[in-house]
Amino acid sequence: MCIRFTTKGEILYAFVLGTPQTDSLTIKTLTRGRSEFPKPVARVELVGQEGAIAFVQDERGLTIRLPQRSPSDYPFCFRIR
Repeated sequence: MCIRFTTKGEILYAFVLGTPQTDSLTIKTLTRGRSEFPKPVARVELVGQEGAIAFVQDERGLTIRLPQRSPSDYPFCFRIR
C-alpha cells in the first residue's frame, strides 16, 4: 500500500493509494516522537466523513481504524492533526 503526504498549515494529509484489505491501516512513518512529525497526533479524520476516527500512535506507527467503505469513489484521505 502506498501512502502520499501533503501539508497545509499544521495539518498533515495522508492519501492512501490502493484499497486496504483490512479494517485498520498503520502508517509506519508516523511513529510517536519521530523527528519529521514530532508532535503527538491529537485527531484523525477521514475527509468526506463527519467526526473523528479511532487511532493509536505508538512505536509501530499511527494505526487508524478504517470505515467499512470509503465515503467516495476516491482514495482514502486522512486529515491528521
